[in-house]
Amino acid sequence: MRRHIECVTLVVDDYDRAIAFYVDALGFELREDTPGEPVPGNPRKRWVVVAPRGAETGILLAQAADDAQRARIGAQTGGRVGFFLHTDDFARDHAALRARGVRFLEAPREEPYGTVAVFEDLYGNRWDLLQPRARATPLAIARLVLASGNRGKLLELRELLADAAIPVHAQSEFGIGDAEETGASFVENAILKARHAARATGLPALGDDSGLCVDALDGAPGLYSARYSGVHGDAAANIAKLLDALRTTPPDARSARFVCALALVRHAEDPQPILAEGVWEGRILGAPRGGGGFGYDPVFFDPSHDCSAAELDPALKNRISHRGRALASLRDRLFAQAR
Repeated sequence: MRRHIECVTLVVDDYDRAIAFYVDALGFELREDTPGEPVPGNPRKRWVVVAPRGAETGILLAQAADDAQRARIGAQTGGRVGFFLHTDDFARDHAALRARGVRFLEAPREEPYGTVAVFEDLYGNRWDLLQPRARATPLAIARLVLASGNRGKLLELRELLADAAIPVHAQSEFGIGDAEETGASFVENAILKARHAARATGLPALGDDSGLCVDALDGAPGLYSARYSGVHGDAAANIAKLLDALRTTPPDARSARFVCALALVRHAEDPQPILAEGVWEGRILGAPRGGGGFGYDPVFFDPSHDCSAAELDPALKNRISHRGRALASLRDRLFAQAR
């Protein structure tokens, strides 16, 4: 469903006087001026809509019909800025409005969000003339390929880069299979995956690798977390093998962490991949707890929340997990380099 605000109401003292200001002084267009049904106090009611040229939302100029409405003229927002006129050329429009007699209440100023100055309309309503600052786009990346066919990972990455308007595609959309994970670390495998996808598509690519590292097992399952039991993706078998390996290990010696490594390459031979890592500390339980999550979540205990990863609210888990932390770190690095 698509919805939008068609118009907002501005109470005025006289239709023609208001039209003259908004059209002649502000440069708006008169979109509609048709007779309306008479109402008490306003027998000549009209439907009058003005708007900046090309804007979707208009302003309905409503002539006050009684004392209560007249008292609101010029004070609809209690003295606060109530309207925001965006422009793609602040200097041009600031000079033009001043030349047409529009009263500005301050000199132009630079804010983190753009160049702005407050002005008044003929009734005293306050407006911002604003040229928004262009959003930083990470490294001028026009499209990005995720070196995975996992839909959950794809949705996470799209959400991460939503404000940069960068289209993200799974490598499966290009008919690309998984790369061989021959690296000796999570970072190496992430880079291998990214280069594989970039080479096959000719586009920038993001690779990731993650796993569970248990101190008492010298970092195992580690790189082999997904196939620890011998069958890729068999979570129940992987957990069973893990618990068996730790059957004689006391609770205070079961420290572990989830690790996620991300690598972004601009092209297949990129000598400086952008790297990010996320680590989630915890310990391994003696038995599964909780029905949520996936993989090793039921036996991974998060002491800061006093529950297993499988018992966490999904939104909270996505934010504090190794993957959530790695994604947040990657986003910070991308936008920092763009600036």
